[in-house]
This record gives sequence, C-alpha cells and structure tokens, in this order.
Amino acid sequence: MANKNIFLRSNRLYFEPLEEKHLTPSYISWLNGSKTTQYNSHGVFPNTKQKTLRYIESIQNDSSTIVLAIIEQLTDTHIGNIAIQYIDFSNSTCEISIMIGDRNYWSHGYGYEAFHRIIQHCFNKLNLNKISIGTTSDNISMQNVAKKLGMTQEGTRRSEIKRDSQYFDIYLYGLLKDEYKIPKQKIVASIEARMTSSRLPGKVLKLINNIPALELMVKRVLRAEKLDEVIIATTTNEEDAPIIKWCEQNKIKYFRGSEENVYERVLNTHITNNTDIIVELTGDCPLLDPVLIDEAIECYLNNKYEYVSNCIEESYPLGMAVEVFSLEALKTIADNRELSIIDKEHVSPFFYTSNQYKIFNITAPNNLTFPELSVTLDTQEDFVVIEKIDQCFDNNNYTIKDIINIAKKNPKWISINTNIHRKGLE
Repeated sequence: MANKNIFLRSNRLYFEPLEEKHLTPSYISWLNGSKTTQYNSHGVFPNTKQKTLRYIESIQNDSSTIVLAIIEQLTDTHIGNIAIQYIDFSNSTCEISIMIGDRNYWSHGYGYEAFHRIIQHCFNKLNLNKISIGTTSDNISMQNVAKKLGMTQEGTRRSEIKRDSQYFDIYLYGLLKDEYKIPKQKIVASIEARMTSSRLPGKVLKLINNIPALELMVKRVLRAEKLDEVIIATTTNEEDAPIIKWCEQNKIKYFRGSEENVYERVLNTHITNNTDIIVELTGDCPLLDPVLIDEAIECYLNNKYEYVSNCIEESYPLGMAVEVFSLEALKTIADNRELSIIDKEHVSPFFYTSNQYKIFNITAPNNLTFPELSVTLDTQEDFVVIEKIDQCFDNNNYTIKDIINIAKKNPKWISINTNIHRKGLE
C-alpha cells in the first residue's frame, strides 16, 4: 500500500491506523461476507463505503478505541483489522477484537501474531493490567487462539447470539499482565547461496570429496543446538534452479529473492519464515563449525546487544563467519534512509559502521586464533585447500580446532590461497 503510516509491526505484519484509504471494495466485501462475519456483529445489516467511513471518522475522536489495519509486509496487503476497545485507564483494562478479512491469510498464524503484538502494546505502552476477549461458543479457532495466548476462560454469557434460528453462548477470556508470556523466539539460520559466483561459478554445489559444498555446510550447521531451522536464501535467477532441486531432494527449506539486492533477499526470507532471531551465514563457508554458531547465539541471547558477530575483526580462520541479530533490527537498517550499494550487497555492515547499534565482536581464544588460514570458498585455490583438509577426516564432524591442527601440520596448504584478494566492503 502507498503512503505507509506504520504504528506497530511484528515479524510478518505491520499495523497502521484504519483510515479512508483502506476503504477498498475488498474491505467492504469482508464486512458483508457470510464467512468473514459469521462469528462477529458484522453482516447483520448491509455495510456500505459511506457507513464504514462514518465508523472510521467516529473512532478517530474516540479516546477509548484504537482500530488498526493489519498489513502483510511483503505485499503491503491489507488483510484485516484489530481493535483495542473499551480502554479504561482508571481500571487499566481493555478488550481486543480481530477480523482477518482476506481468507487467503486464514490458518497461517497471522491472527495469533497480530494478537501478540497488540497485547504487548497494551501491557508495555498503554500500561494496562488486563485484556479481555469474547468469542462465540462455536468459534473453535478463536477459542484455541485464546488458550494459546495463555488466557483464562472467566465466564459465559448464555444464549447471547442468535444466528440462523440458533442461539450461541459467548465465552469470555481474560489475561493479566503478570500472566502474559512472550512466545519463545524462533532462531533461524539463513545461508545465502547462488550459482553465479564470478570467481568460481557453481561453487556452492561443487563436490568436495563427492559431497556438494552446500550439503557439507548444511550438515555441519544443522548440528548447532540453538538453531530452530536452516533455510537457503537463493535467487530467482534460473541458473539457481540446481540449488532448488538440491533443497527439494534433501527436504531443506528455501526462499527465492533478488539476486542483486541481498539485503532484500535475506529480509524477505525471514519475514516469510516468521523468524525472530536471524543467524546470517554465507554459502561459501562449508567448514563452518556449529559450535561457533551456538556461541554467537548464546552471546546474543544473554546480553542486550543488537548485533553479535565473530568477523568484524577477523581472528578465526576465514570461512567461520557468523552474524546474529533480530529481524526487527534488520528492518531498521532501511528505516528512514535509502539503502546503499554496500547494504544491498553485504546486508549487515550498517550495524557496525553507523554507530547506531549496540554491537559485540567475538574474539577467538588463543588456540583458535588463526586468521592467516582461509577456508572460505571463493576461488579454485580455496577449493583445493578445503578439499585437502576435508580428506583428512572420516566424517564431517570435525571441529575448528581439528582444522587448525591439520593446517599447522601442513603449512604448504596455507600458502596455496594466501595471496588471494578477498572482497571487502567494496
């Protein structure tokens, strides 16, 4: 939608005040649709654009009511509304109601996501103490959402609603501020991968001792204990079809986005996947040690940093890079500014170059400090080094310590790719 007026946002949604611009034919059809209105008070009398406009004008002057349009972020599609109503600051209470009008967004968790974001606003910003909702006795999905939100059924208004000559009860649910539990954060690693590398085309599927480089990397990354999921962030370029085929054969999630704007690709990967915490990885690190992933995640979770990395200042061997930040933080990079070429190509440098974020760089302990070793897969020389190291082990469970020990025993291997120019923030 044009002219965004974002008030709140969650992983996949943003919320803006309901205004005249939202009065599309689709919106009016929701209010008159039998499926959309079967559990609420709409649909009893016909709704028109003029009638709905009068309602919008009335709530703009009502201090006890906030009605927000729910917008799906990727497409800027208005999918429904959510209302905070009967706000009573004297007693610190309110009631929340929701309508997901676009049926294409039913059963995908958007209502649950919207409720959580609005509940957090009520408790943290409006400083309310209790939230209530009511739903009909035959609205099983809403009852399930209430229970999932941790609400308690507090009462029943018997035979409150008459529909098609049948009476239905209203179930009343309540949630106190000290009862509310923020959902467990979903931690997802995305691996940026494409076939069109200028220096080593097709490198992500190049066989390292008969295993595609991407497969070797994914198997190692999946051993990180703190990750919930791994997803491949590839492009819409047809040349990346082999990556899609590999993902589908190996039952690995993937997302296809812009080839040139990697920031947008990574952002949309995680919006689509409803990620909370992003672990950004690049597909040229097939020997990445999963312990380093867990270490970075733990550092992020246990502190108040907005960005944690082990590669702002290199101390580990090249090819061990891990970056951790929230989806919300990634969105802020594009807030009120035009993305630079560096943003689009490298995704996250703004975190550590702008002085606007609280960041932390993990430094390797002495026994793992070895930046002169490169096991990143950029060139044929890199491939030779990586394959030589991998050949020394019977499985892919070897650690960064094992890699460093092997390299130190074979110093000639290190010199194979020592003089390769590495692309920085160019």
